[in-house]
Amino acid sequence: MFQNRTVLALSFADAFSTLGDQVGLIALLWLVMTKSHNATDMGILALLFGIPGLVSGPIAGIFMDGWSRKWTVVLANMVQCTIFFLIAGFSSGRTVPISLYILVFVAGLFIPPTSIGSFVMIADNVGKDQLLQANALNELFSQVPLVIGPVVGGWLISMGGIRIALALDGVSFFLAGWATLWVPNDHSFTDTVRSHASKQFLFKPILRSLVFILKTPVVLWITLIALMMNGADGVLEVALPLVIHKQLHLSATLLGTVWMAYAIGTAMGAFLNTVVHISNTHRRVMVAMIIGWGVVMIVTGLMATMWSLLIGFGLAGVSFGAYPPMARTIVQSAIPHNSRGQIFSVRSSILGMGVPIGAFLSGLANTYVPASMIICFAGVSIGILGLLVWAFRLIDQPDPVT
Repeated sequence: MFQNRTVLALSFADAFSTLGDQVGLIALLWLVMTKSHNATDMGILALLFGIPGLVSGPIAGIFMDGWSRKWTVVLANMVQCTIFFLIAGFSSGRTVPISLYILVFVAGLFIPPTSIGSFVMIADNVGKDQLLQANALNELFSQVPLVIGPVVGGWLISMGGIRIALALDGVSFFLAGWATLWVPNDHSFTDTVRSHASKQFLFKPILRSLVFILKTPVVLWITLIALMMNGADGVLEVALPLVIHKQLHLSATLLGTVWMAYAIGTAMGAFLNTVVHISNTHRRVMVAMIIGWGVVMIVTGLMATMWSLLIGFGLAGVSFGAYPPMARTIVQSAIPHNSRGQIFSVRSSILGMGVPIGAFLSGLANTYVPASMIICFAGVSIGILGLLVWAFRLIDQPDPVT
């Protein structure tokens, strides 16, 4: 894998982007929380960042399949770079300006190609027998900035550097775009395929992608599971800062440290995928990972102390860390080559609803219940989800032949 130019380039691109995302997201949420003092505003910010991708995702997929996957990702990264530099400029002042919400909304439009680019292009350049290892390597590269990003973000915020944290997000998108330039051009696409894709009306590829997802059970259920997990992540993104700031009265440094513990645990789980081969047996292990994540979060929410957060999030990362590369590999193997951009984009749009909706509901629920109990409820929901997946063996079905 270390000799595969495409895998390395995309892994570095994801690493740069993830580093900025971690720092930038923590800075944005902390900025809104400390200036508006309203948890609902945090949820609204998350909605504005996530919902636009529901519309732009399918359009990005058409560009990726009909024009160039590489250049669609590069341009999206450069636009994101510009937007976050502007957000950094508008972040000063005693209140949160409307212009910041507008810029966050525009940034959300360009999330899909930057989030799914590596998923599509890795599958294009790696054989099925090496796909899991390639995804695991990509996941490991992403985990490194997940480890250091929250700590850097928390430290910058504590030192009064929210604008610097947001600007770092812009730099990260520039570096991600630069790294993607090293990916070979899309030689595998013939002129016929490009012409066919470019002449289609928007609703046709969207409808065809939705039909494929609905008619492919293993893709459908893994997508629905990911949607629920994204919703739980959205809950944590809002609830965790509230627990630390309002209930424990501690600084943003702890917020970064807790996310670092989660990332270290996830990296440990992802490392296992370098030697694991997917089979139906391992898919049952994936179900155990879902249940394990839920149980850990229930205990963490009930205890709600500094050490329970650190240990709980670390254990949650370990229990779930191996799941994403395994699930991604199953989906990549099931999707036809010449439609990966469109199907992954539509799927990304579906998954994109999870985090903003979860974040919004988390902020709304905090009006009635403590943030620690919101974390507990998230764990209960995911635990029940895992039990249902296990009881009905929803992801044990064989992959379709493509």
